[in-house]
Amino acid sequence: MVLRWVASALLETEKSFRRIMGYEQLWMLKTHLDNPSESKAVARERKTG
Repeated sequence: MVLRWVASALLETEKSFRRIMGYEQLWMLKTHLDNPSESKAVARERKTG
């Protein structure tokens, strides 16, 4: 029964959710956060070149 209540509550709150602008590029953020050494190398290349 609790599972039904939770599902019902989620369906009700879903109506007030808003889409995040730029959500399609979140994979890039995840990649940069997962590989900090590569991110630093790319940042150095951009700074020098």
